[in-house]
Amino acid sequence: MNHASLNTMAASLLPLVTRLSAEHYGNVEGCGVYLVKAAWQVELLKQEKDMATVMTPVQLEDALNDVNIASILAPKGGFCWEVLGRVLKRTSLAKTIFWEV
Repeated sequence: MNHASLNTMAASLLPLVTRLSAEHYGNVEGCGVYLVKAAWQVELLKQEKDMATVMTPVQLEDALNDVNIASILAPKGGFCWEVLGRVLKRTSLAKTIFWEV
C-alpha cells in the first residue's frame, strides 16, 4: 500500500475516530449526548456534512426539528446545560449531540 492510499484511508476514518473519541455523557430526552473536550475534535465535527453547529437555543431547536440533520455540535459558550435540557424536552426526534466542554 502506498502513502497516498494510506492517507486516503486515514482521512476517511478521521470522522469516525473523532466521534468515538468523544465521551458519552448519557441520554437526555432521547438524544445521545457526548462531551467534546479537544479543539481538534470540534474543528473536525464542524466539517461533517450532517452536523449542525448551534450557538443559540433557537438554532438548537431548529436543528433538533430538522429531519435532514442527524448530529448537532454545541460549541463552548453558546448556552448553558439547563437550556439544552429544556429545549430537548420540546422535541420528539432523537439526535446525537456533541457538547463542547
